[in-house]
Amino acid sequence: MNQANLTSASCIETSFKGVNLEFARMPGANFKKADFSDASLKGAFLEQAIFKKTKFSGCELSATRVPLERLKKDALIGVVMQKADLKGKNLKGFNLKGCNLKGSDLTGANLAKTNLTEADLSQCKLQKANLDRVKGVGVNLSYSLLVQASLIKANLKDAKLERSRLDKANLYKARLTGANLVGANLERAQCMKADLSGADLSRSFLKQTNFIGADLSGAVLDEEALVQALVEKKKS
Repeated sequence: MNQANLTSASCIETSFKGVNLEFARMPGANFKKADFSDASLKGAFLEQAIFKKTKFSGCELSATRVPLERLKKDALIGVVMQKADLKGKNLKGFNLKGCNLKGSDLTGANLAKTNLTEADLSQCKLQKANLDRVKGVGVNLSYSLLVQASLIKANLKDAKLERSRLDKANLYKARLTGANLVGANLERAQCMKADLSGADLSRSFLKQTNFIGADLSGAVLDEEALVQALVEKKKS
């Protein structure tokens, strides 16, 4: 069904599981309660289509404009949306567990309380994005731009953040136990009361990074880099 024309079609409760609908045209179609699990909608035209209680679990949505405002928050579990334009989008509370958003632009997006468990957000643009209280156990954020992002109380246990840009990011009370931060830039990042126990911060850039009140027990740190950071002075 590659390049299928479903303009104004009535597809209520229709199953498209595993179907190839790449570059399909769907304006005005009704997909209420339809199931696109594991299907491919790469490059499909979804504008003006009706999506109510529609499932997209595991669906390929790269190069597709997804009408997020019309989807249930659990409709996108495991989807593939590489290099998607999601600048400023409101994804608060969405369940994006296992999603592949590699290389996407999420600049200024709202991802507060979003489930990013085991998701791939590597090489993403997340400058000034809101990731407060995200559930990001095992999330891949390596080589991503998180400059001035807010990650207050984010759960990033075992997250992959190598070579990521976190300069001026707010990681207050964030959980980063066991996280991989090798070569990450944390210049002027606020890590007060963050849990970095067991994290790997080797070769990371820590100029004026605020670690006051943070748990660094068992963390791998370069002593020379730590000298440039702000840490609590030991009581004499």
